[in-house]
Amino acid sequence: MPIIKGREKNIALIVIFIMLCATFTSCVSKPATVEELINSNKEIAEELTSSHDNSGMTTEIKDNEIIYSYDLSGVEGATEENLKEKSMLKILNSTLDGQADSFTNVCKQIEEESEISGVTATVNYTYNGEVLATKTFSSAGEVDNAEAENE
Repeated sequence: MPIIKGREKNIALIVIFIMLCATFTSCVSKPATVEELINSNKEIAEELTSSHDNSGMTTEIKDNEIIYSYDLSGVEGATEENLKEKSMLKILNSTLDGQADSFTNVCKQIEEESEISGVTATVNYTYNGEVLATKTFSSAGEVDNAEAENE
């Protein structure tokens, strides 16, 4: 089995999540939130968490928010000091900008397949639990993070 790296790996994880949501939505009772969707099906929950083992990424679901956190502390040569440099923070934010279409499409597809509205995906780059860069996306595009925190 080929090893998937970088952006392709993220897209593969997203596709798995969408396929699992689509499979589950064919059931009789419709969950009201993404969290209910995941919690009501152990198979989906296990697939979601196991699909990114050893990648430094964790996924958390709260109501209709999917939170992807990438821990950079395991990256060779990464230190708190160099990750907090202005130039590195700019690179992290630029990377998040480059992922906008992927995460916007994830939200759209989940909403379409599950008939759950208001789905958001928050992507965090962290170092030992501290968020260094974050962006939140909805089916309409990037959401102002201050606005997302108030929802």
